[in-house]
Amino acid sequence: MPILRYHAVDFAGGDPLLSGTHELEVTWSEINWAAQTVGKAEHDVSMHGLFSVFEATYRTTMVWANLMESAGGRLIKSPAYEALDPSEKGSISYYLGLIFAKLFAFRRLGTPWLLHFDVYREQHDAQLEGKEKPDLIGLNAAGGWIVYEAKGRTGGFLKSVLDDAKGQVQEISTIGGVEPVLRMGSLVYFRSDGLHLSVVDPASSKSRRQREVKLSEAEFFARYFARLNVGIDVPQNIRLEERNGEEYRVLELNDLDVEIGVPVIFPLGRRVTPTAQLFGASFVGPDGIEITLGGAWSQVNMRRDPRLRTRETVRA
Repeated sequence: MPILRYHAVDFAGGDPLLSGTHELEVTWSEINWAAQTVGKAEHDVSMHGLFSVFEATYRTTMVWANLMESAGGRLIKSPAYEALDPSEKGSISYYLGLIFAKLFAFRRLGTPWLLHFDVYREQHDAQLEGKEKPDLIGLNAAGGWIVYEAKGRTGGFLKSVLDDAKGQVQEISTIGGVEPVLRMGSLVYFRSDGLHLSVVDPASSKSRRQREVKLSEAEFFARYFARLNVGIDVPQNIRLEERNGEEYRVLELNDLDVEIGVPVIFPLGRRVTPTAQLFGASFVGPDGIEITLGGAWSQVNMRRDPRLRTRETVRA
């Protein structure tokens, strides 16, 4: 399985996995789950189901085209990524920053739900327009809020970028009248040995102008599932199946050998344990979203240049 190396500092509580350098084994299906579910929720294009299919395809393509697994299992840049213009690399690095922020939040912080802060712009103080703000708001399995700024760089670690993230997460004082349990920043970057993630939970500062976000748990969940549910409302791309007694709509991205399953019914406010299930090449996230990958995502294939990968008929 691919290996993500991360470095954690300044976390309170004494958890040994939140201090120092560690390696986290992930799967390509789990990475794709993070890519599909992080950040965006309901927005203008999601009112048109076909365009949400395009977005799901784009999110998967970003992973497929730009990442590989090394012979030693590390996540590395693909030749396709290396060939990009610097500005294009910057856009991809930002997106990778979001993906691995989501994975870290889930695997190490028990926080499987993350959405862009701007999703709730109508609930912010108008003075927030154009000001510094964090990327993401999250909800953990215990119902605690987190504020998260995710950064990505094409090159190596740059302390000033992580310092900016530490400042941005201080911008929010409360969510729904409750102080967040974590305000953290992260930075994804590449070294010669592959992809790294640095994460920090800075001490709270009262020196910055802070703002309240008026948001309920029910509103958060409604937005989280809105985009995915609308995105699979294109009849020619979906089928209905049962998963452990629940009805799922399954979106097929055939050209990418990927299927995305979304529960037909998800009661708002239902919290689920932040664990996940792996069934072969399938990953069922703690939010109920299922990602199933075909043989195109096998370890052998993902260690190849994307231009040399083949479609296999067996599941990976």
